[in-house]
Amino acid sequence: MAKKKEIVVANNSVSVATKLHDVASEIKRLEAIEAELRDELLASMKAQGVKFVKLDGGETYSRAERKTLTIVKGFEDKAIAWAQQHNALKVDTTKAKEILRHSFDPVPLGFKETTTEYLIAKHMGDKE
Repeated sequence: MAKKKEIVVANNSVSVATKLHDVASEIKRLEAIEAELRDELLASMKAQGVKFVKLDGGETYSRAERKTLTIVKGFEDKAIAWAQQHNALKVDTTKAKEILRHSFDPVPLGFKETTTEYLIAKHMGDKE
C-alpha cells in the first residue's frame, strides 16, 4: 500500500512540475512581447517629445533616464583612490564567498553566512 502512495505523490509532483514549466514558458513568451512593446512605446514617446502617458484606467508610463558610472580602463587606480578617499568602496561579498569556499577558513569577523533554500528549474534548450 505504501508503494501506491509513493507513486501517486511522484505522479502528482510530475504533473505540478509540468504545469510549472507551462506557466514559465508562457511568462517567458509574454515577457518578450512586453519588452518589444516597451521599446516601441519608448521610441514613440521620444519621437513625439512626450514624457508621460496616462491611460483612462489610471496606468501611467513615463520616460526616464538613469545615469551609471563605469571605471575607465587604465584609470582603475585613480578611481579606487577617489572611492577610498570618499568612503565609497564596497565589499565584494560574492568574491569573498568564493575565496572562503576554496580556503576552508572560518567565516571572518564582520561577515555572516546565511543559507537559503530554493528551487532550481532547468528547461530544455536552456544553456547551463
